[in-house]
Amino acid sequence: MTGKDIYDLAIELLGYKNADGSDNADCEDYLNRSVGLINILLAETLWLDRLLRQDKSASPVYISSVGDTVRCNGRLARGVLPFGLAAMLAMEEDIQLYDRLHKRYTDEINRTKEEVAGIRHDICDCYPYHG
Repeated sequence: MTGKDIYDLAIELLGYKNADGSDNADCEDYLNRSVGLINILLAETLWLDRLLRQDKSASPVYISSVGDTVRCNGRLARGVLPFGLAAMLAMEEDIQLYDRLHKRYTDEINRTKEEVAGIRHDICDCYPYHG
């Protein structure tokens, strides 16, 4: 999934698509801002990406253009990041829309986190009894 794919989903969430599927003319600024905003979201959700991949050492791979592939878990890219991007794009335009989208973004983070299966570890006796 590319940055443009995430952007397209965010623009659809905002209702800024024309009937033919193209962006409104005033969305060009949103496209230009989306690279930086996606990188912020990638940093913000790195902990969740590590959890989904079960790889504590995974580091974020940032994008430099909207055509770059976003290297994170697919569930995160499709189900979480578009809501975060849409919220960030709407922040200055419509605070109520921002609030609704940001709540959905945090709800999706929590829902995704809850879907991750736990990992069992043996209990280690770190403080032996000296009786």
